[in-house]
Amino acid sequence: MTTRTSSLSILTILVIVVGITTATSQGQISTSNGNIHGLIMGDWGGQDTKPFYTSQEAMTATGMQKIGDANNASFALALGDNFYSFGIQTVESTRFQDTFENVFTNQIPFHVLAGNHDHRGNVSAQIAYSGHSKRWTYPSEYYKLQKISDSGDVTLDIFMIDTVILSGNCHVDYDDELELNGSELPGPKVKKDSDDQLTWLENELKASTADFIIVAGHYPIYSICEHGPTSFLINNVKPMLEKYKVNAYINGHDHCAQMISIDGDDIQYHTIGSAHENNPSTSHKHAIPSNSLKFHKGNGNGGFATLNVSSEGMVITHFDGDGNELFIAPTSSPRK
Repeated sequence: MTTRTSSLSILTILVIVVGITTATSQGQISTSNGNIHGLIMGDWGGQDTKPFYTSQEAMTATGMQKIGDANNASFALALGDNFYSFGIQTVESTRFQDTFENVFTNQIPFHVLAGNHDHRGNVSAQIAYSGHSKRWTYPSEYYKLQKISDSGDVTLDIFMIDTVILSGNCHVDYDDELELNGSELPGPKVKKDSDDQLTWLENELKASTADFIIVAGHYPIYSICEHGPTSFLINNVKPMLEKYKVNAYINGHDHCAQMISIDGDDIQYHTIGSAHENNPSTSHKHAIPSNSLKFHKGNGNGGFATLNVSSEGMVITHFDGDGNELFIAPTSSPRK
């Protein structure tokens, strides 16, 4: 768990008490035009010196505005590493304005989770910022979203999890530049917090009757890019995805765009982590099951994805920062 700072406001403390110790649900959120339309970005957190955003981040924000308007997107998912390089410390941090509010212009809720860089700061302050912004929604370290089409005939459950609490932080304290690969993570800092989250996730997945389910985290389960697969998630989260017929697992962390799908398995694994920068590394291309890589893009000018859900199926589409279409994933069928 992230260390709390003494400078937290009363609002922050209230959010910690109510939101951090138990996972929450954001309730039922209807969408427009009959279907469910959303945007997805990861690793978007700018830089810790002026202007506090990168050129690729700005391009991604412009592309998200264009494509979001065209698709009538009603929400966005932010998959962690929200503030490079050391997170933020207080709810009063100017980084909320400089890196988020002034850069991303879609007037829709952004549902947020934490990445490894956020856990180097004060995640509680990011949760507390939900009380300061109409567009920033982060009720607790892990939580459930439910999206329902206006017609009421399509339901989507999204489970936002904290993979750093589960697997441990990839940062090595004595070296700011060194990050551990997914197979090298130390495991949870507080085992009870990790176990509690896994219990919550399994209970929620078991109880879900949604037509579609997405689990969203920061670390990848599978990846060919710079950090590679995350062993803890393969061993502890992937079996749940299979058991409860989850449609997709989406993540950031690796600064690339990719889709992995294992033969005979209906789960899609999407990395959407290039909003802030692109990394061409394919150093872990032999660490995933053979023939499972369906798409990869490691260079360019930022990137994001869209989510479109109807009674006929769910489709995730990858875009570069300019809003140019890169890859349309195969349609994922309803769980029923």
